[in-house]
Amino acid sequence: MAATMGDSMMSNSRKPTGMKGKVHDLATTLQSQNEELGIEKGHVHNIKAENANSSSGMQGQLNDIKRYFAADVQRMVEEFKVQQKLQEAENVRLQQQVTQLKGEKTSVHQQIIALQPLDCTYDRLCAITLAVALLPLHYGLLPVR
Repeated sequence: MAATMGDSMMSNSRKPTGMKGKVHDLATTLQSQNEELGIEKGHVHNIKAENANSSSGMQGQLNDIKRYFAADVQRMVEEFKVQQKLQEAENVRLQQQVTQLKGEKTSVHQQIIALQPLDCTYDRLCAITLAVALLPLHYGLLPVR
């Protein structure tokens, strides 16, 4: 403010033309440029701080996303393992039923052969075969679609 008052006083009066005047003008110019430089340094410092905050903020967001996806993948892997175990148990159960039905079919077939008279007619054989074919329906084992 003192510099601006001095400038306004000098603008109303004659400017010194000697060495003192030139030194004074130079000092005033240097002082104003120094003030402007300080202001610009402050702006640069603020911009650097914003950039650093922005970068660390983005890195934090990326880390959050990475953790989220890792947890999501882990959850899916665990769900898959549970479903796999359930499917394996179901496969074992169905295989046991198939084995049991095959045994029953063989037993029924042997009983049919033992009961057949030598002069068995074709119609009676078809009826017995149909009864054997209907065994899965009797046990409630319908094909799953």
